[in-house]
Amino acid sequence: MKLQVNTLVKIFLLIVLIYLSVVYYIYYENKVLYGNAKYTTAIALRNTYGSGNSGVEYRYLVNDSIYLAWDSTSKKALEGANYFIVFDEKNPKHSSFFVECPAHDSIKFIPKDGLKVIPIKKYQKYAESYFDDLLNGWLTQFFP
Repeated sequence: MKLQVNTLVKIFLLIVLIYLSVVYYIYYENKVLYGNAKYTTAIALRNTYGSGNSGVEYRYLVNDSIYLAWDSTSKKALEGANYFIVFDEKNPKHSSFFVECPAHDSIKFIPKDGLKVIPIKKYQKYAESYFDDLLNGWLTQFFP
């Protein structure tokens, strides 16, 4: 009986350690992304559906290089439409898709190295709120 309890405690601690490691990794990746944030537009290629994880595949261009990515989203993107994304200026393959921020047809030019801010105030506030929620949640207060 005591052996079973010890085994269960070890398994529980291992699960907690793995969970905290994943949370810290996500936190760290988003902290780096926030520190090196640039914005551009991406084309939504395809909505994907999985067991508990829906998202969108998208394509974007930074400094004449094409990047393909996937990000989880809370709702479907309009396939073929443009949306704003944030990408890491130092590592452009690291990005996040903002399904809540479709790019208007009036936006004709974005520098090939991206924008420092999204030119639509409402969308820039959304981006700031996105990072604030990720980096200042109750659990992340324990991370450096």
